[in-house]
Amino acid sequence: MGRIENGVVVLPGDQFPCRMTAVRPRAEMNDGKDTMSFLESLWSIIVTFFFIAYLILLFQIISDLLRDKALGGGVKALWILCLFVAPFISALIYVIMRGKGMALRSEMRVRESVEEAENYIREVAGAPTPTQQIEAAKALLAAGDINEAENARLKEIALA
Repeated sequence: MGRIENGVVVLPGDQFPCRMTAVRPRAEMNDGKDTMSFLESLWSIIVTFFFIAYLILLFQIISDLLRDKALGGGVKALWILCLFVAPFISALIYVIMRGKGMALRSEMRVRESVEEAENYIREVAGAPTPTQQIEAAKALLAAGDINEAENARLKEIALA
């Protein structure tokens, strides 16, 4: 097999003999620092929070860019390129320059979706439209079933 000369294992045909070293136990290798301190844990939580907040902001910006009909394709591509090249500064610039517009566009989308949902519910439920409610109130007034004050109140409810 091999022979040991001056603490070196020499194998037959081995041109480069290697010195044997003692293997240190695992506890000596990391000096007992397997756990994180409280401050390291707190710092990790804070960094993770800000990273997730940044990702949410980035997705909001990209979705706002892609949904904005006023911007052309080249401007959108330039903004997205800037977001990938210099992410933090370009996100900050975007929020400063177009933040108010982001809020308005978001509010418009929410209003449109609420209106669509209400229209769908009215359509499915068969609820009368405000115009139909006012016509029905006029018919009741003409028939003498309600007075003028009740007609006005029904008209206000229909228009609300």
